[in-house]
Amino acid sequence: MRWAHIGAKHAGAAARMERAQAEISHWDGYDYVVVNDHIDECFARVVQILAAERLRRARQTGLVGFVRELMRVGE
Repeated sequence: MRWAHIGAKHAGAAARMERAQAEISHWDGYDYVVVNDHIDECFARVVQILAAERLRRARQTGLVGFVRELMRVGE
């Protein structure tokens, strides 16, 4: 029974590696690429990506009215 458990764990690891390889093969289709080689640097980069994504124009609700008001004040 124990050997079956070890074999199942190995099969699961092999499946994860295959999925990772498939994802890596499409790296040029991603908007961001973060290499997880230093955990603190990687975490900081992910935080920066999240901050940048929150600032995308499409995610800024109410921005159209705000900009129109700014344009009107400047006249």
